[in-house]
Amino acid sequence: MERKLLTIKNIKELYGISRITLINWEKKGLLNPIRTPGGQRRYRKEDIEELLNLK
Repeated sequence: MERKLLTIKNIKELYGISRITLINWEKKGLLNPIRTPGGQRRYRKEDIEELLNLK
């Protein structure tokens, strides 16, 4: 099963969560983004939904 990866922009559009909030969650250890070769963050959709209790 392929996991859906989201950009910060995708997450903002889908869930209304800001970049600052995502980075704060990352600093608290709540999220562990995947980094692209260029250093951009990608988040697993299921991780975001689990954190928001949307599952």
